[in-house]
Amino acid sequence: MLLRTDIHTLFDLNLLGIDPESLRIHLHPRIKGSEYERFDGKRLACEAKLLSKEALELRWNAFQERLMLVVGLKRSGEDL
Repeated sequence: MLLRTDIHTLFDLNLLGIDPESLRIHLHPRIKGSEYERFDGKRLACEAKLLSKEALELRWNAFQERLMLVVGLKRSGEDL
């Protein structure tokens, strides 16, 4: 998948996730309020058949796991 370099870095760091079903972009709370907020909730401008659903699912699961870590930290009172 071809993404702008900075956005691809966020994707690699699981700070930006792509829902494999809707192809919508989701941001990690750590980068909400940043210049990338304008992408939150936007749908990728490509056909789903051009992407590997399996690869997107793996990355989506990693993104979701990172989000769960944040929820756990918030519940325990720790800082992000």
